[in-house]
Amino acid sequence: MLASLLIALNLAMPAWAADSPADARVAAIRDLSARIEAGAPKVWRVVTFTPPGESHEGAEATAWCHGRQLQKVSAQWMGMLGRLERTYLYEDGALAFAFHDEVAYKEPYVTEGETHAQTRVYYAGTRVVRVLTPVKTTVDAPVGELLKLARDLQAEGQRFAADGAICATK
Repeated sequence: MLASLLIALNLAMPAWAADSPADARVAAIRDLSARIEAGAPKVWRVVTFTPPGESHEGAEATAWCHGRQLQKVSAQWMGMLGRLERTYLYEDGALAFAFHDEVAYKEPYVTEGETHAQTRVYYAGTRVVRVLTPVKTTVDAPVGELLKLARDLQAEGQRFAADGAICATK
């Protein structure tokens, strides 16, 4: 817990906390991500759909399925002044990882010089194991806000997994 809190606050982790169970979980999820990416073009069935939520300029999502089980969802909501990108990874049907990127444009529809506010959240079951933000971020969010975002991402990721229609075989 201390290691996760220190990382969430962008503070250096003491050497005695480096081999925590959270570190092992994060390593396992990174391995899961590599396996999904390596197998995605060959093994998984790809499904495109419109994700729920409001978007003034459109939204799109892609799901990678293995049979009826969801492996990954990448969703993007577009707007005149930016876009929101989210990626979810699943392990045995449960949310394991969420990536959140708020992209802001300097001018309407101009992506040159865009800024990113990224958050990565690692889960073990229903617990938030680690929340990571870049050291140099355009937004300095208090820990409470980061944990709220982690829970919001978790709820949305679980809704995707619960929607059996996404990976239903035809």
